[in-house]
Amino acid sequence: MFVYTVAFFATLPLRVGIIWRNFQCWRFGKAARKQEDRIYELSKHVLNSFISEDKTINYIEYHSQFSLGYPTKENGERFSEICWEAPICFTIFHNDKSLVGMGLEFRGSALCIWQLQGVRGAKVPETIRKWPALFVEGAKKFASETKEIRSVRVYAADQRISYRFPEGDLSEADMCRHQRNLRRRYDGTARQQGFKKVSKRYWEWKG
Repeated sequence: MFVYTVAFFATLPLRVGIIWRNFQCWRFGKAARKQEDRIYELSKHVLNSFISEDKTINYIEYHSQFSLGYPTKENGERFSEICWEAPICFTIFHNDKSLVGMGLEFRGSALCIWQLQGVRGAKVPETIRKWPALFVEGAKKFASETKEIRSVRVYAADQRISYRFPEGDLSEADMCRHQRNLRRRYDGTARQQGFKKVSKRYWEWKG
């Protein structure tokens, strides 16, 4: 009984985090269904950002969802290789294979980047090895040309559930490496793109 009690409290932050994030996905995912034109315009800017580095990458796919996890069709079949943590999801393809993705939401006049995710096992071309920056550059370009969007935010690495609760049992060294890689991907990219840390939760850029 003691073991079960310890396990319950040890996993409580994870379960609370998932519940809260699911609520946010439902809330902003519902709003996203009414913003198809805005999402489409954003997809064009993101794709152009990638094409500027590699013209063989010419396909982007996007969808919205109401909860965390892999999106599925009505028959239960998955249609994405990424386990998403955001309601608006963009995926870049190369040779008909998914490579990398960006998950985000619109919060008022802010475009909020929540997830920058590679597809497990995918070989990203050297030309776009800095793909997180390409996603962010596309978002910035979109914001600079859209009156309703006044800022772009990149949420800090430690705000993601997987920062503290990654898949699998990691050794202490592997956990440090995992968290360092996430900080480089999120915080490092935001810093390099000229964002300012205006909150402990996110970095922000205003055009």
